[in-house]
Amino acid sequence: MLMATVTPSMSTRRRRTPWTPSGDATPAPQSHPQRRGTPRQVITAKTAPCLRHGKPGHRPELMNLGDPVIISTYGAEYRGLVQYYLLAGNVSRLSRVRWAAETSMLKTLGAP
Repeated sequence: MLMATVTPSMSTRRRRTPWTPSGDATPAPQSHPQRRGTPRQVITAKTAPCLRHGKPGHRPELMNLGDPVIISTYGAEYRGLVQYYLLAGNVSRLSRVRWAAETSMLKTLGAP
């Protein structure tokens, strides 16, 4: 039987991170290049129906509906937006949309 000696090759040795002038390692390549952030235009467009003069206001088209229908409408709109941009990585930017929708919903429910 033939015995072979095993020596570590370049592929099995532990590699060190390359040095950069700033002292940081080079950034790792992005594993998901298709991921994008939540666009600012989307946040502005989805916040617009809830705003009146830059502040959250009631939505007149929902005022004649029952309370459960109003709540479910706002919830479905926000939930759909969050589910769509969930893989964007920065869903926290949608907090402005949530604030505007919640405040607008409360004003719609409290409107006479």
